[in-house]
Amino acid sequence: MISHRSLAWARPIICCLLLVVCLDVVAMWARMSESELLERSDLVVSGTLIGQSQVRAAGEDMVLAVIKIDTVYKGAAGQSVAFLVLPAADRPLSSSDLHYRVGQSGLWFLRQRSAAERGLFLADHPQRFTPSATASVQIEALRKMLPR
Repeated sequence: MISHRSLAWARPIICCLLLVVCLDVVAMWARMSESELLERSDLVVSGTLIGQSQVRAAGEDMVLAVIKIDTVYKGAAGQSVAFLVLPAADRPLSSSDLHYRVGQSGLWFLRQRSAAERGLFLADHPQRFTPSATASVQIEALRKMLPR
């Protein structure tokens, strides 16, 4: 039979292990300054997510969303849409996954997914999307930071 005294040393170890495991599964993002966010973004636009579809490309399942661009602040000026890669719906959820839905409009700070995948963007940090209702102050600050 196991005595309470022999388990006394195990409790702190078990608690520490559980804490480490729990901390490992919680997404944490470092806050970026406005200038860092702008610098680390390849395309900055105001627009609306108008559709999304499950696709398979190069052996990878993903959801490809389309953002209809209203205004380009940084990036190719003539661009009318941007393709946003979202996590595939059928893969295991991660605490770092950000989900967007059709109809969301606002200010998007997008980064290119990779150099080989030109035209595919990510909004993989909470600061990379600001809803229209609260974006006006950020848009004014953005205009002041951008070269004229």
